[in-house]
Amino acid sequence: MGDNLQDHALLYLQYQTRDPTQPVPTQTMLTWHNGLRPDQVSLHLFPYGPIASETGPVLCLLVGVMQPLSRGWLKLSSQDPRGTPQIDPGLLTRPEDLDTMTAGVILARQIAGSAPLKNHLTREKWPGSDVRTKNEIAAAVRASVVLTIMQLEHAVWEQATTLALSSIVAEPCIDLPACMWPTLPSCPRSLRRIRICLR
Repeated sequence: MGDNLQDHALLYLQYQTRDPTQPVPTQTMLTWHNGLRPDQVSLHLFPYGPIASETGPVLCLLVGVMQPLSRGWLKLSSQDPRGTPQIDPGLLTRPEDLDTMTAGVILARQIAGSAPLKNHLTREKWPGSDVRTKNEIAAAVRASVVLTIMQLEHAVWEQATTLALSSIVAEPCIDLPACMWPTLPSCPRSLRRIRICLR
């Protein structure tokens, strides 16, 4: 609970492709600094698919803001612990995050328009070929993220936390029970604690 809900939204571009749908056992991840915050990783960009859609196979290029400045909030709706909480993810409430996401969409388009990937694509489904200028892309990004809160159409979000992992900022590392990550694939069954280095 709190007013510091951190969230890195993922937005995906959709491209109609000639390739058949198939499971993707591996992915290529592009880590990018966009110059707006040169001291931090700004974006992750990675492909997903081809996946099935109503118009045939679609390849998605996902763009994720990794160090968002926007903050939302999480509040209880009642004293019933089973009640649905009130959540405002606060997506793109800081203009820097919108600029970063817009820059990511532009970069994804450049990659999609370059060989050899462009030879596998037939048309852009989202945001669409009619969205051309930076302002038009930014408007499409904002509209999609707002719409997604209700319909999950073109983006997803992965809430992180409303508070820091530790208040002991003087210590370089903290130890936490490994059971906090019971589904972590790389964790051996015998692992009991995890050390997280803060700096």
